[in-house]
Amino acid sequence: PAQVDTQRVNPIRSLTMWGPSNWTIKAKVLSKSDMRNFNGAKGPGKLFSADVQDLDGDQIKITAFNEAADRFFPLLEQGR
Repeated sequence: PAQVDTQRVNPIRSLTMWGPSNWTIKAKVLSKSDMRNFNGAKGPGKLFSADVQDLDGDQIKITAFNEAADRFFPLLEQGR
């Protein structure tokens, strides 16, 4: 696994919709869905979601679509 620079890790509670979007979290994957295909108004796509928890115990659900889903699905493992 890649090493994470802990100086640059953001706690989940610090994330906002209005803040910068170039952040890094370090979290344990509590659950992960299967990859799903869908047909939306903009055409077909794929997605998956995962519930993660950081070292402070804060949790968040993440959802990745299309290229991000392809990139992150194999990297996230439940329990790791």
